[in-house]
Amino acid sequence: MTEAADEQTLDATLSALLALSSLSAPPSATDRLSILETATPLLAQLKSTNRSIYTTLNERKAKVNDARSKVDVERLKLQNYEYEKTMLKIEVWACRMFQSIYQDVDLHSEEEFLQIAPEDLKTDEIRNDPHLFMLSRLKFELTERKRLEAEKQSLQSQKSAVIRESKEKKIKLEEAEKELKELLAAAKAVGSKFDNTTTQQQQEQPSSADAPAAEASASNPAAASSA
Repeated sequence: MTEAADEQTLDATLSALLALSSLSAPPSATDRLSILETATPLLAQLKSTNRSIYTTLNERKAKVNDARSKVDVERLKLQNYEYEKTMLKIEVWACRMFQSIYQDVDLHSEEEFLQIAPEDLKTDEIRNDPHLFMLSRLKFELTERKRLEAEKQSLQSQKSAVIRESKEKKIKLEEAEKELKELLAAAKAVGSKFDNTTTQQQQEQPSSADAPAAEASASNPAAASSA
C-alpha cells in the first residue's frame, strides 16, 4: 500500500469508529452485536494500517540513514580533496620558492660540452630544449666529476703505496748504514789493536845499530869484562 492509500484507509477507519462511538443512547444487545461485527474489521484494518505505517516509517528511516551515510562519505571525500588541494598548493609554493644551486656550479662551457659529451646527451631534441639541455650538462658534469674523483682516489692510493715503499726502503737503508758503521768501528778496533801489537813487538826487538855490538859482546866476554 502507498502512503496516500494508508492515509485514506486510516481516515476512513477512524471516521467509522468515531461514528460507532457517538451513539446517543445505550445500544441494545442486538445493536452491540452489530456494532461489534462492524467494528471488528475496522479495528483489524486499523492494526493493519498501523503496521503498514510503521513499516513505511522504518523504511523511510533506513533510507534517511543510508542517504546520511552517503552524505558523510561524500563529505569525508570532500575534506580529503580539500586537504590534498592544500598540500598541493604548499608543494607548488615550495617548488616555486626553491633556490637551486645549479647556477653556481662550475660547468663545462656549452662548446666544451658539445665537443666531449656522449652523443646520447646532445641529440637534436635535447639541444632544442633548454631544460633538457641543462639536465644533460648537469648529468655529464656529475659523470665527469665521479670519474675524476675515482682517478684522484687511485692516484692517492698509488701515492700512499709509494710513500710506504719509500719508508720501508729508508728503514732498510738506515739499518744497512748502522750495520756498516758497526763494521767500520769493529774494523778500526781490530786495526788499532794490530797497530799496538806491532809497535810493542818493535819496541821489544833491539835496533839495527846496536845489533853488532851486542853480537861482539856475546862472542868476546873478556873484552866485554875489561871494558
